[in-house]
Amino acid sequence: MLVLLRKYPEIRETELMKVYAQSNQENAEVFHPGLEALDAIGLVEQDFLSYLRRDFFREKGAFYAVWEEFGCYCSALRMQHYLDGWLLSALETAPNLRRRGFGQMLVQAVQEILAPGEKLYSHVSRRNKASQGLHKNCGFSVFRDVAVYLDGSADAGSDTLLYVKP
Repeated sequence: MLVLLRKYPEIRETELMKVYAQSNQENAEVFHPGLEALDAIGLVEQDFLSYLRRDFFREKGAFYAVWEEFGCYCSALRMQHYLDGWLLSALETAPNLRRRGFGQMLVQAVQEILAPGEKLYSHVSRRNKASQGLHKNCGFSVFRDVAVYLDGSADAGSDTLLYVKP
């Protein structure tokens, strides 16, 4: 079931961190290489939740979309205004729940709430074949062969994908 979270207090932090467990572990190794793994992951989680609290939810219109089953967050993504539409970012599925279609169900549910003609962009690494396939299955196509992020930085190894609601 699709759940839209528009304010930080609506987030169940522990559930959200389960969805982002793999990314948090990878980021801990990059940003805190000298620390014990659990300490480093804890710092990454604190930083991420602080970003959501301080910055993300203060952006006009920004919200989190979560696919929930049996009271557990299965997949999550962020939505923010971008160019002439929306930017779908941070799409992930909890590691123990992958390959069950939760990510695709979440993206399709978000697409359903768009108005006709509304645009949905997403930046996806060309190396991430699973995400590339999910986006293709959800009707996205390559808009640009570079990802230009909200802060203006660019990634030549990622594509900007576009979906337009019929």
